Amino acid sequence: MRKHFSSLRSQMTLLTTGTVLAVVILATVFYSSAQRMSEKKAATFVHSMLVQLGDSLDRIGNEMSYLGSALHSNEVLQQYYHAPTAIQRMQYGKSFIDFTSSLLNHSTTVSHIVIVNNDQSILSPTERNIIALDTLDSKYHLFESDNLSSGFYGPAFDTFTNINFFAYVQPVYNTRLGARFRQKLGTCVIFARLDLLQSTLRSALPTPGAALMLIEQDEQIILCCDADGNTLSLLPESFCSDMADGLQHSLTLNKPTYLTDSLLLSSMGWRLVSLVPEDEIAADLMPLLWLGMLICVVFAICIGVWNLHIQRSIMAPVKQLTAFIENDLDDKLQNRIHISTSSEMELFCQEINTLLDKVSEMTAERLQDQTRLYEMNLAKKRAELSALQSQINPHFLYNTLDCIRGYGYMLNSSEIVSITNALSSIMRYCIKGADIVALRKEMTIVNYYLDIIRIRFPNRFNYVFDVDPALEDLAIPRFIIQPVVENAIYHGLESRLEKGTLTISCHTTETGGCALCVTDDGVGIPPERLAEIHRIRDGNAAELLSAGLWHDVAGSAGRNASGMKKRTGTSLFACPCPFLCHFFRFLAKAAFLAGDIFPFWPGTDPPLRRDASGRLPSLCSGRPP
Repeated sequence: MRKHFSSLRSQMTLLTTGTVLAVVILATVFYSSAQRMSEKKAATFVHSMLVQLGDSLDRIGNEMSYLGSALHSNEVLQQYYHAPTAIQRMQYGKSFIDFTSSLLNHSTTVSHIVIVNNDQSILSPTERNIIALDTLDSKYHLFESDNLSSGFYGPAFDTFTNINFFAYVQPVYNTRLGARFRQKLGTCVIFARLDLLQSTLRSALPTPGAALMLIEQDEQIILCCDADGNTLSLLPESFCSDMADGLQHSLTLNKPTYLTDSLLLSSMGWRLVSLVPEDEIAADLMPLLWLGMLICVVFAICIGVWNLHIQRSIMAPVKQLTAFIENDLDDKLQNRIHISTSSEMELFCQEINTLLDKVSEMTAERLQDQTRLYEMNLAKKRAELSALQSQINPHFLYNTLDCIRGYGYMLNSSEIVSITNALSSIMRYCIKGADIVALRKEMTIVNYYLDIIRIRFPNRFNYVFDVDPALEDLAIPRFIIQPVVENAIYHGLESRLEKGTLTISCHTTETGGCALCVTDDGVGIPPERLAEIHRIRDGNAAELLSAGLWHDVAGSAGRNASGMKKRTGTSLFACPCPFLCHFFRFLAKAAFLAGDIFPFWPGTDPPLRRDASGRLPSLCSGRPP
């Protein structure tokens, strides 16, 4: 058996090696063929592109040279130079300017036409090109009387218009009878924007990394058009002279290799040079290479699939079963045997897997039960800890409130006495009251709380109670209205500058239910906060419990029938901690003021007396029934 496996393994290794060699040979053949094709195509493509671009530039040059030839022998210009008087000279000059203006209107290439006289005066519709003329004169000395050269020159930057120009220069000769041969009267300068050539070159860029440039007769680069603008800085010093032979070259600039070619423009006398990266030219041949590689890979995959089929059908079943049996018990419970054969071994493996599945399910259920029991115990401990942390000693609170009330009697401060009485009733209601109470008791606690608010904010709020007497015995959860009232006062009415109104109503609805509403005309809920409230309200139960607050907003901030802003909402809090914080801050301030205003003299009786119910009278009138 081992010899059989060893022989099969040797055959599979030999077959795999042959497949790899075949893939390498095919890839080499495809790459070599594509490389030769790309080099040949690159040379042909670059040269044809230069010829087409040269034709476009020659059309621009021919138009400018045609205008120069037509203007230097123009009869009106000759009359301008030979006018006997200054007035006639001015008239002929105006006629020539009108003529050149009409030519400019019909030309898409020429920007300006200027006649420079031998005395350096100019004849032109505008004086915008004076700086460009000075640039040409300082560089080439074209306007001297003995300089009879003509042709294309540039660039010439005009600082007045911030534009680069190139120009065609043509001397104006005296064509009258009897004149000296080639007697120069002036110079005709035809300007065109260098942007025209640049846009033509940029539109003809064959690849993203290619560059096109124009070189004048003095081997100076006039214009370079490339994608990143770094080509000029990478060119060697002998680049312009090397391009003068008009042959194709390979040039390496900062690692990329460029294929260079040049073409002489017959109309301008300039040389058009192109630099095209060889790898970009061959980019369109890459699909051919990928196709060849894909064929090789598909062939190798087919061989691999066939080899895999042989291994699975002969060696894999026995090897997998043996390895599975040798595993530990924990590995057997976690793993399964997966053998796809047409023999009885597949059925045998399926039965083993079924047995292992049942054992795993029983183990998982056992672990889940233990996990749930542990979580329940942990939740119970956490609840007990939270209850211990939030527990407040009622006797300590009652004794403290009695001390504060006694101190209020000593200071003769009815406000402190009223506040402590109200707070004592509220705390006793919170600690010792039943979980479900009547609406009447809940409204009594709200009245106690409003007693404190009337002292805290005197004459700031009006309170309206609209409770159906038939609903006073309605059973509701304890301490559910006071947090909502507190929220309405501190978040709705306190920020209002005018006097506000708080309304508590309870009525029977049309559907037989009970509607308990706490309404104020305060500043309202901001739109973004209202959207968040709606989102929390519409969320799942877990999100509502994690928020610690349930909002049921009957309507967004708006206007009621009286024109005042309304703000409606219900809130449930775990404990009245915000109320206690506000109370103790206010109580400290009140005690301080009372100590300054009402000094206590020992032995005097407090001026306040309890009524028949055992409560001190309130300093604020208007308590609702």
